[in-house]
Amino acid sequence: RPGGGGGGGGSPLIALSGFDSSGRERRLGLFDPRTAGVAAAPALASESLGRAGRRGGEPAKLLADWHTGMLFWAAPGDESVTFAELEGPDDRPSFAIRDRFLLPDEQVLDLALVDKFSLDVGRCEVNRVAMVTNKSVRLVSYRVPRKTVSSFHADLFPDCPGRQPAMRPADWLTGRTAEAPLESLDPAKKISENYIASQTTADSSKKEEDSEIMGSSESALIASSMTSSSSAVTSSPHVGSLSGSERAIKLRNVATAIGQRSTWLTELRQLMKLDLPPEAETLAANDRWVALPVTGPGGRVLVLPVRLAAAGGRIDSLPGRRLLRHEGAGVTAVAFE
Repeated sequence: RPGGGGGGGGSPLIALSGFDSSGRERRLGLFDPRTAGVAAAPALASESLGRAGRRGGEPAKLLADWHTGMLFWAAPGDESVTFAELEGPDDRPSFAIRDRFLLPDEQVLDLALVDKFSLDVGRCEVNRVAMVTNKSVRLVSYRVPRKTVSSFHADLFPDCPGRQPAMRPADWLTGRTAEAPLESLDPAKKISENYIASQTTADSSKKEEDSEIMGSSESALIASSMTSSSSAVTSSPHVGSLSGSERAIKLRNVATAIGQRSTWLTELRQLMKLDLPPEAETLAANDRWVALPVTGPGGRVLVLPVRLAAAGGRIDSLPGRRLLRHEGAGVTAVAFE
């Protein structure tokens, strides 16, 4: 049976969703591949996700944010999204369900985590989940109640993978390896980092021009490594994660709130008849576009500018939308390269 999973983010653990031996009960488990082979690793924690529902052949869609220790899942066809929190010591973690957000009269098709740099850190928003249902695309916000919401709470927002690559293609071709750099979500630090990045970019451009004139590819590689080391980000994959005790204290009272209706994308009737495989992503996005597969003759993909998707509204009335058509075959997955 197909399954879903998530890992990375500086954590050695792997979260997997699937079924029990009978094939009727959905299960969620945490595995540590360091203790045994990945295929035979013992489950550190296991939780029943309930019996298979309307689309019983598909596993639960699972999202893992290892930096905050938050897990989100929803089985296709369900009318709820569940949030669980990792707790306990790092060598023997477990998870506890903190909230189950209900969606009356709507069925979840897919989930996606919104980019960390889009969070409202001033209001202590630790995560935001985008949900695709049979009727709309909407956002669910997860916030930690704090008395003061105007200042940045560093204890809630560990450094996370940034938007700056760890290396250049030329570096990778030479056999280099590097950890993904981490960035701070502190708005005050973003200003200084942008200034430093602009200065280092200008310096590296000058060095590259000089190296091209000299005809030395080695100088270009040295300049690129100097640029990455001088940027205001950290490269350690473990610095930005919360320990087990910190997770249990800070995230226990997370409040769930649905985004205002003005931010929803509605009138998605063409999504109701989609029959995508379980491994397909229903929603894809980058910094410019949002894409959704829709039903119709051939294979069709609806593409919206990000600014329109963020503003919300009826799909059929949004200006600037595009409908890409691939005749003769249905769409099984959407991704940006």
